[in-house]
Amino acid sequence: MKISNIQSIKNMCIDSNFCSIEFEVIEKGSYTCRDAEWNYKDTLHSNFVHSKFYGARTILSDDFITSVHIQKIFGIKFPMTLVQYEDNKKLVYYSSLLFFLIIVETTFNSIDEGSMVITKYTVFCPVWASFLLKIIKYITLKNYKTLMSEDLPLRNRRGYLRSIGYSYSHDTKKLGWLMLSSISENNVIANHNDMILRVNLNDVNDGTYNFGIDNHIGIRLIRHEDIFKIYPRMCLHEGASLDMCKIENGSIYCPWHGKKISALKIFNLNEDFIIHIDGRKIKKHDVILEVS
Repeated sequence: MKISNIQSIKNMCIDSNFCSIEFEVIEKGSYTCRDAEWNYKDTLHSNFVHSKFYGARTILSDDFITSVHIQKIFGIKFPMTLVQYEDNKKLVYYSSLLFFLIIVETTFNSIDEGSMVITKYTVFCPVWASFLLKIIKYITLKNYKTLMSEDLPLRNRRGYLRSIGYSYSHDTKKLGWLMLSSISENNVIANHNDMILRVNLNDVNDGTYNFGIDNHIGIRLIRHEDIFKIYPRMCLHEGASLDMCKIENGSIYCPWHGKKISALKIFNLNEDFIIHIDGRKIKKHDVILEVS
């Protein structure tokens, strides 16, 4: 597949005597460049995490993606087409809005404390509309601020998980839009196998309780008389914490991608068992529940 350099699109606008404005924003954080790139290419989270737009993917491959978004601007919904691809180690996307062409170029740079993401915007329009460019800049920066307030918790969560020993199955692969389009894979890898969580069920009254931390062995335990239900505290798809999620019709839905997560086990207080599920070993003997 041949992809034209983004400069060719800019040159076309320049040759058409369009006016333009350029500006950039810089975001630094304690997450890796890999996690920032994942955040941009993981389009599945958009309809669950973002409040100002929602979209439908139209053409999808590992090298590029096209989609149609409904974007809210000052409370008004606008349809926008969006094309994203990589161009010379930059993540590029462009979109048109009314008579404006918006080109975005994103680069990822490693720094001592994590990573620095530089996002450069170039907006073109006909000369007669040039008086609106500053307004478009204001709207774009306002929208960026909202997007980052919703995206950074995902990046920071992944940075935190890496800091306590986790990694991801796609760390050694080239990230592509298509490979990130499925929620069926459990991509989180626990690089420490010596963690054990033990709970004395006699100490658990009727109600809902969290044990451990929101990692791969942390659990949400629900007791009603002598019946117990075990739910995970972390989604193993990409590492989202499930602590703030409600249980609906017996399932938890991941806040990042909407993945349906059922109870890991439903059991009676008098029942002993050993099960292996999603990389966890859950064992109950007498009144001791053990997760590893």
